[in-house]
Amino acid sequence: MIEMPDEITIYSKRDFERDCGENVSNFTYTGIECKTRDNKIWIMNGFKNDPTNNVTNEENDELDPPHLQFDLVGFRNPRSIETSGNWNVTIFDKFNDELYYWQYEFGPNVTMSGAATPRRIYFDRDSEVNGAITRYNMTVQTTNYLQDED
Repeated sequence: MIEMPDEITIYSKRDFERDCGENVSNFTYTGIECKTRDNKIWIMNGFKNDPTNNVTNEENDELDPPHLQFDLVGFRNPRSIETSGNWNVTIFDKFNDELYYWQYEFGPNVTMSGAATPRRIYFDRDSEVNGAITRYNMTVQTTNYLQDED
């Protein structure tokens, strides 16, 4: 199970679960499944048919323990450019008993490189005469979503 920091969310739970596990390597079963709930991602069936000591690389070297790699698509990055909380991983056996809980005080985490800038800012005015009292209509075209209290 992967526990995401609160600042990162899944954009579409349905799409995320459907597309889970693309580009899978070093699992003994490539039909892994993902389920999401709150900020947790459950990855299942990666070792459905064989133990990890049956995993080898292209040179036929045994990879035990394996270096598990897979793509998870559909996260929404944090809105802030502050460093996020940490990702945590818990590994369970087939009976759902915890084998290992991985959590470090310093990472892994993510930091965004910058804030989304507006796509366009412009205004229109009723009068172009100097010194005149007029109305200005401001338009800001955003590139990112906005939420309450922005």
